[in-house]
Parts: sequence; C-alpha cells; structure tokens
Amino acid sequence: MTTTSQAAGETLVSVEALKVYFPVSGILPFRRAAEIRAVDDVSLTVRRGETLGLVGESGSGKSTLGRTIIRLGNPTSGRVTYDGVDLSTLGSGRLREMRHRFQIIYQDPYASLDPRMTVQRIVAEPLIVHGTVHGRQERRDRVAEVLTMVGLDPSMAGRYPHEFSGGQRQRIGIARAMAAQPEFVVADEPISALDVSIQAQIINLMIDLKTQFDLTFLFIAHDLSVVRHISDRIA
Repeated sequence: MTTTSQAAGETLVSVEALKVYFPVSGILPFRRAAEIRAVDDVSLTVRRGETLGLVGESGSGKSTLGRTIIRLGNPTSGRVTYDGVDLSTLGSGRLREMRHRFQIIYQDPYASLDPRMTVQRIVAEPLIVHGTVHGRQERRDRVAEVLTMVGLDPSMAGRYPHEFSGGQRQRIGIARAMAAQPEFVVADEPISALDVSIQAQIINLMIDLKTQFDLTFLFIAHDLSVVRHISDRIA
C-alpha cells in the first residue's frame, strides 16, 4: 500500500458530472412528475491528505453531494471514483469491503446517535460491521482507545447519548467515524448544531486528527470563517 507521504497531492476522490435528482409525484395522474435537482452536474476532486471545504447556501445540495460521494445515496448520473475505483460499478459485497476506508461525521449530534445504544455499542458498531477487530475484549480496547483519542473518558462507554452534552455527543460521532481507521472523512456541517463556545474545540480536534492520522477531509459548511480556518482548498 502506498504511504500517505508518498501519495500526498494525488487525487483520492474524483467526482465527474454528478447528478442527483429526486422525483416528485404529480398531483394529477396524467401530469408529468417534477424533479428536485439536489445535485446538478457537479465535478470536483479531493487530493489525498487535504481538507477540501465545500461551501454553499442551505438547501443547495451539499449534504446530498457528500452522502452520494460515499455511496450513502445513489446518483442519477455521473461518476465517483475513489482511489481509482469507480464506486458506482461496485456490488454490495465489494462496496462493503471498501466502506471502512471512508466515513461520515453527521451534522446533528442529537439525531445521529441511537438513543437506545450505549456509547460502547455505538463506537463498536463499525468494528463489528467491517470485522476490523475480533473478540469482545479487543473491541472494548479499541473503543477505549478511540474515545481517549477524541477527548472522552473511556469510563463513560457504558452511558447513553442523552447523558452527554452536544459537544460530547459530536465527539462520540467522531469516535464512531474514526473507529474503522478511515482514510477519507466527509464532515457534514459538524459544528453547525453546537454552541459557539464548543465549535472551536471540535474544529481543533478534527485538525489534530487529520495531522495525526493523515486523513483526507471533505468539510461541508456555510460559515466562511470556519472553512477558511480548516480548509486547504474551497469548492
């Protein structure tokens, strides 16, 4: 496998003429259904080791684009290539094999964590799905390691999401994304739902993780000052 230092600057993600349209049913049966053009002919590249800031107004399709890039949604047309592999051509089995390489941090830390699951189960879930660790104790050790990495006490692993503040919940979401040791992370407005006093802490955490683990980020936001602070390039 090529090291990040050797491959720095190479294209990791390439998006070509991507379109994502959602059909809207017509009121009358003989009328043609309309379409919502959430993403309309977008092309961009993300270089290995960089943070690409993706800026746009609310409702402009940023989140849809980010989710489609990592195949959490299917494009209407166009192509997404990850490290030379066209993701649109992959079957479910091959796609699952690759999924640990790209993860997502969601916008809303209140809605993105299952309230019925403990932090231990939330962070361990990608480890189980991708089979990256084996055995209960190894999973516990990995969860403790990742929680420490994001600034949380591993002794909190038995608690539930409602017992944490918004900033702590977002750290749990980041820990879940980092558990599978990804190369590429889509950060979908990860601080917009947080108090201003907490936002800088989360941004600095993401910068530290990027440096420590040679991550590549697609950072989605509408706050230009934040994007300017964290991004190497802006789209």
